[in-house]
Amino acid sequence: MSKRTSRRRFITLAIVVIIGILLSVMKFEIPFTDYTYNGFINSIPLGLDLKGGVSAVYEASLPEEDNAGDLNSAITATVSRLQSLLEAKGYKEPSVRRQSNNKIRVEVAENVESEEFFELIGQPANLKFTKENNPDAEAILTGKHIQNATVGYQNDAYGVVLTFTEEGTRLFADLTEEISGNNGTIYIYIDGEQISGMQANGAITSGSTFISGDNMNDPDSANEFAMKILSGAFNTQLKLVENNNVSALFGKNSLLLCSLAVCVVVLILMAVLYILYGEMGLIANFSSLMWAIMYLFFLQSVPLVQLTISGFAGLILAAVVLFSAHVFMFENIKSEYALGKKIPMSFKSGGKKSLPIIADTHVVVIIASVVLYLAGSAGAKSFSIVLVIGILLSLFFTMVVTRWLLKNYLPLNSTNAKKLRLKREANINEL
Repeated sequence: MSKRTSRRRFITLAIVVIIGILLSVMKFEIPFTDYTYNGFINSIPLGLDLKGGVSAVYEASLPEEDNAGDLNSAITATVSRLQSLLEAKGYKEPSVRRQSNNKIRVEVAENVESEEFFELIGQPANLKFTKENNPDAEAILTGKHIQNATVGYQNDAYGVVLTFTEEGTRLFADLTEEISGNNGTIYIYIDGEQISGMQANGAITSGSTFISGDNMNDPDSANEFAMKILSGAFNTQLKLVENNNVSALFGKNSLLLCSLAVCVVVLILMAVLYILYGEMGLIANFSSLMWAIMYLFFLQSVPLVQLTISGFAGLILAAVVLFSAHVFMFENIKSEYALGKKIPMSFKSGGKKSLPIIADTHVVVIIASVVLYLAGSAGAKSFSIVLVIGILLSLFFTMVVTRWLLKNYLPLNSTNAKKLRLKREANINEL
């Protein structure tokens, strides 16, 4: 490869990086359209602690017909189902937690309409399954027997997959066995309105069932049906006792302060790389800029992401892992050069020796993040998702992009070790 080709490639990449930076931060109107481009940074969904949002407190009580029930267990189940309802509705990382003995606090970020939010939760529907085509008929199953309701697609038709609790599974198995013997029908009512009817050819014991019909002929209508099911699946009656708008946890400047913290950390790391490794550090910084642009792109495009203060911690940790991977690679290159190898061979062998450790480190962090996501709270989930995205990108840019950039750098400098902060003892002969 000639010096001219190498320069041309670096110039082209520099232009691409500049365009990427502009696309990340700029906001502008698209000519001849009604669309406004907001940039990657402005399009990242923010959590309650950074943007503020809507908060509501509900007082929970048992239905009149279930006064003998266990309120503590009912509230625990209601918290779980409220979480499922809000997530199914599209709210990212809602916070649902118990407050005092009989209250539930629900919080969502500001990207929702408060009226829609209160209407969804504040008046949960009365759901029941009956054997008779009569809204006043005895309920065989009620909302408390539903674990979840999700959109499904079977036999070329959209519908809803119902998942039952342990008790609901047993009751539904008995009900389907009974109606299959006399060609009966199960009727499903919400607030006295029949929303579906279904038949069975035998006992359904799997703990779930698929419901379809004319009122569920596309994903949106099936999702609306699932929302109705979930809104009637609370184990308690909920009374709204407090609602308000929540400010960002650390004030209006929360996002600015967190962004400045990230920028300071990244600039310090980039400066350290240049001080320690010279033009190798510049190449790592160039690779890191591309990593940052792709990171912002994925943060605003991955559906699960909602950036919180803990998410910023994940972002900083991902940057530190990227920095550490480059340091490990460059230290191996320095070691190879110190043994007497020339710069091109030091790049090749040092980079190759670094790959297993770099890969292992990234994989360990990814596994730990996944475990934390599965077992953690909403804040832990934000941290985990942001970290995993950054670590996956770090793995790619360290093992592929940085090594490719080093290879393209060699035509520009394959002999001047001083520019790369490479040294060897005077008594070491060059191989």
